[in-house]
Amino acid sequence: MATFHQISSHNLECPVCLTLFSQPKLLVCSHTFCKDCLERVFQAQPNPQTITCPVCREETPISSGDVSKLQTNVSMNSLADEVKTKSPTCTVCEMDEKSPAVSYCQDCGKYMCTSCERSHSNWKLISNHEVVPMSEVLSGKVPLKRRRKCKRHPSDDEECFCIECQEYVCFI
Repeated sequence: MATFHQISSHNLECPVCLTLFSQPKLLVCSHTFCKDCLERVFQAQPNPQTITCPVCREETPISSGDVSKLQTNVSMNSLADEVKTKSPTCTVCEMDEKSPAVSYCQDCGKYMCTSCERSHSNWKLISNHEVVPMSEVLSGKVPLKRRRKCKRHPSDDEECFCIECQEYVCFI
């Protein structure tokens, strides 16, 4: 059974940076994005008075060219803050009673308990994976990397957000 953290964190990810919302701002189309992500998208816009939604392409007027003046999505902000304060459980264990996660593998996209982290580090094929302590993830020092698989190249990750195309793409 999925935990509250696993369900919520997936639904509270910014569609641009794929991390939990940080200062979520609401566009007129009701789509929500991190303030910093919207600022990057806005800077690439040809019209300095509007921003085009990266999801549905509807335009939102930007008062004085300042994205921070957009309405904050208070509900998303509260939920994201709540998820950030909850400690996730191990997503590798196959036991009914999940252990608290002590680390996160940026390459596998998995939370790991102490036992799973030890096993993970012993595998030579994945010994170069970037494993970060949960304390750094929860404090926000290290954002989680979440990768989507390319639809055309299923073995490759969509690692870039193309502002011109308004979608994620792989390097191929």
